[in-house]
Amino acid sequence: MSEFVWEEVERSLEDLAACQRAGLLTENESSRVVRVRSKYEQLLRQRARDEVFIAYVNYESHVHNLILSRAKVRCSSLLKV
Repeated sequence: MSEFVWEEVERSLEDLAACQRAGLLTENESSRVVRVRSKYEQLLRQRARDEVFIAYVNYESHVHNLILSRAKVRCSSLLKV
């Protein structure tokens, strides 16, 4: 993996770890996010095509929505206690 790709992925590791600690992502999900992000970053470095960029944005949007929906469920369950 190129140094540039790893730097991009490394920036998000702290956020993923925080999501794990909060119970918003499992360890397997975090690992998968790192693998997929690495794949997309490599593809963007090799050939920056619009389709790759759009697919990457869609993936990140899905991850964001997943975390957000789990956070909402977690917060609502805490408020009910």
